[in-house]
Amino acid sequence: MNDGLRMLETMVGAQLAKEPMPSPDRIRELIGQIRQIPLCSEVSDDQVEELARSLENSHGVSMKIGSMLTAKDYVPWLDAARAGIEPYYWNRYRQLMAEKGFSGDVLVEEVLAFLRSADRKRELIRPGRMAAELGGDEEEG
Repeated sequence: MNDGLRMLETMVGAQLAKEPMPSPDRIRELIGQIRQIPLCSEVSDDQVEELARSLENSHGVSMKIGSMLTAKDYVPWLDAARAGIEPYYWNRYRQLMAEKGFSGDVLVEEVLAFLRSADRKRELIRPGRMAAELGGDEEEG
């Protein structure tokens, strides 16, 4: 990878990390804008298209939401509990995803919503599931 392409990828990736779900058009728009910088102007059209597809992939643009299996006794809980949740780890996770070049909320809240609520009975958790559901006590057995 040449320096111009690396610089273009870094600059576009940094901007996209601030946007929740950028469209393919938005990705290409940013690439076009930043490509005008002299340092990035030597990047070929083929390299630009390859970069755009790579960024689409890492920012969830090409991914479609699939089906979900839920338990019959599933009770939605996240929206009601949101006000009492300390965002310390959530904010750190968002920062990590931005540093890794991924968009902020790529369906993570939806996955979290389907984990069990912390006030539900302990026996509902299977060993190893999401590190005891994001930091809960270790499972026995």
